[in-house]
Amino acid sequence: MTFLKRFLVPWLLILTLGCQVDDGRPLRVATNLWPGYEPLYLAQYLGVFGKNVEVIQLSSATEVMRAMAHGNLDVAALTLDEVISLMAQGVELEPILVMDYSRGGDAVVTLNDQVESLLGLRVGVENTALGAIVLTEALQQQGVATADIEVVSVSPDDHERVLSAGVVDAVVTFEPRLTRLLAMGGKVLFDTRQAPELVVDVLVARKESVASQPRKFKHLVEGYFEARKYMVSHHSESEVFFSKRLKLDKKQLQQAFQGLYLPTLEDNKNWFTGQPSPYQKSFRRVLDVMLSHELVDGNPQAENPPAWLLEVSG
Repeated sequence: MTFLKRFLVPWLLILTLGCQVDDGRPLRVATNLWPGYEPLYLAQYLGVFGKNVEVIQLSSATEVMRAMAHGNLDVAALTLDEVISLMAQGVELEPILVMDYSRGGDAVVTLNDQVESLLGLRVGVENTALGAIVLTEALQQQGVATADIEVVSVSPDDHERVLSAGVVDAVVTFEPRLTRLLAMGGKVLFDTRQAPELVVDVLVARKESVASQPRKFKHLVEGYFEARKYMVSHHSESEVFFSKRLKLDKKQLQQAFQGLYLPTLEDNKNWFTGQPSPYQKSFRRVLDVMLSHELVDGNPQAENPPAWLLEVSG
């Protein structure tokens, strides 16, 4: 039996993959602007994806979700709450990679250095599940009730403006805007270092795309980790590339990445191992918060990716 598993199973896998239909076009991958997604753009710049993958930046996570829901993408980089929202709408998604955990990259910031607590503040937050999740955690940790603050809907593009103008007292923000606000003299009232793995960014794919184009998904994963290797071996060159894309100087760039942890290949394998896996537990935690705030209907279930997908050299 051991002999059969060792020698026949790989051949059966190859034959199975070879029977899938491939339409010849590249995988369409989309993200919004976020430091944790940058290795995808570096991989594309380095040419390691070849013609198998095309990475596109859209203006916002909302646009990425819309394109995914309409079937215009094969793959999307999204926060876990955004994945849950799509799945609750009936979009069948499969995780590919955990791209980053926010460890300070999401925060509640004020420009008033006299403020110590959220109590009584006007807090600007984007009308998304992620904004609600971060704000809820911040309030819970400070022992402040939602009724004791004024929530103001604010687009991320307006964070600097509304804080400077005094329209709000604080905002729920994220990189690279967080670094820009800190450069303006911002003070952090809460960040995700106080709640590790609350905000998780994942690369997800439509299930039918994974089933029909497995080789390209292997190229996607391999190319991503090739870019991660390049970030180590060519650190300065990578920083220059990221600085231009994120519009941050070297110091700001380093600060932005300090708020993130980019999991290794081994981390990813561990995250997707077990029933329930750490990924499934995190998925459930976020789903419970969303259900309690009536931010989602239904009860989508998380699945681990197919094991063959992460059988690459990292």
